[in-house]
Amino acid sequence: MTAMLGLIATSLIIVTNIATVCLLILGKPIKDWASSVALLSPILIICIYTVLFYIICNVSKQIDFRIVLSIIIVLQVLLLLIVWFEKFKILPSQQFYIMSIMIAGLALLGLYLWFFIMLSNTHESEIKAIKYLKLFAITYLILVVINFVVSLSVAILKHESIGNDKLILISYQLLDIIPYAFLTFFFFKHLDETGKD
Repeated sequence: MTAMLGLIATSLIIVTNIATVCLLILGKPIKDWASSVALLSPILIICIYTVLFYIICNVSKQIDFRIVLSIIIVLQVLLLLIVWFEKFKILPSQQFYIMSIMIAGLALLGLYLWFFIMLSNTHESEIKAIKYLKLFAITYLILVVINFVVSLSVAILKHESIGNDKLILISYQLLDIIPYAFLTFFFFKHLDETGKD
């Protein structure tokens, strides 16, 4: 059941990305859609890392996995609250929002790097289908860096055109599908192994 939840979450992220690309290609307004996705995506990511926590920590003897995944989940919940507070105008200022996102983003970047290094030192015999998890980790880490650089450019350098360019948006949405496709295979392999967790 746990792997199925992860499979559903990754599939929803892929579907929302494809839908966003279709709306961009058709020239439809995506402001309201993007706002909804911005609120939904953190919830799905929290679900994904919670599932990874249960799958990995049940089979791996490395205590560091439990630590890094727990902190990632806590920070993702914090990011979700920040996005919601900004949406409903609860935060004290725009500067506070930007600083909070930057600090949490940098912390998550470090945690993703730590997670990737740990996966690199983990053998296939310890975690089934870990090759897909490693591919997810490296592609996700690359996208996090790209997203952070773009967000920093928009927020600090005031290059709004970077974040609003249609070709860049479509490219990013398509690239964002890649890590979740790998993760889908990982969850499917665990689902296929027992039929349930």
